Amino acid sequence: MTQNNKFRNVCITIILIAIALLSATKITDITTDSESVINKKNITSYDDRIKATLLLSSGAVIASTAISVLSGDTGTPLAENLADISKYSLIILSALFLEKYFAVQSGFIIFRILVPIIILLFIIALWTNQKHYRDMAIKLICTSIIIGSIVPVTVSLSDITLAAYQTSIDEAKENELVSEQNIEDNTDEDKSFMSSLVNSAEDKLKAAAQYCIKIGEALSILFVVSCLIPVIVLIVAFILLKLLFNQLSFSGLKKLIKKSDNSNRKTSFPQLPAQ
Repeated sequence: MTQNNKFRNVCITIILIAIALLSATKITDITTDSESVINKKNITSYDDRIKATLLLSSGAVIASTAISVLSGDTGTPLAENLADISKYSLIILSALFLEKYFAVQSGFIIFRILVPIIILLFIIALWTNQKHYRDMAIKLICTSIIIGSIVPVTVSLSDITLAAYQTSIDEAKENELVSEQNIEDNTDEDKSFMSSLVNSAEDKLKAAAQYCIKIGEALSILFVVSCLIPVIVLIVAFILLKLLFNQLSFSGLKKLIKKSDNSNRKTSFPQLPAQ
């Protein structure tokens, strides 16, 4: 290695180390801040869905309790169905909190862990001239891009799907809010919110059944946008990573096999003519 090449490698190494330090400090702080421009939109979307799920779940619990008290054994099956619906909301809430946590921590994974490792591999490749270190760095760059794209793609697809069915969720939330208002208005009269909406036992069950359908539909939509869409995005990301890694891993092997075949053809002995 000439003196000029050493000086060039030293300069490049210093620049790469500075980039690694900047990535591990300032950039990581920005990307992991929930109030930053990068994360604020995603966090707001998750908070809105968490709030909607909590409202629907509490409405199902309140309605189930009211039906059990007012209707006796007649409304027991419907009250049990409402109670079961509220249990499914725990799955949605768990998925939402996990996605919200990943939305913030994905920046930490990329800029605090992966980027310094990538730069270290490039520095090693620079000084050793070994190609496989560079290939490993390229793989990690692609991995970082895919990890960083998971949250924005998931939020965008979820918001598009949610906007198409927002009316159903709003109707269920409005029913639940009306019920809460009725509870407050009728506290002094010692009446439940279901008894203020309907008078007869038959009307109570019909109204509760409609309410159960709306809550079930709204929670189903939230389950799709909060659980199924993220899972689909993760599966697609895993497939892309697998295809990318296989392509990078076998590209060098294919070249080696091709070179070996060409050398075998050149060194093969000519066949003797048949006598």
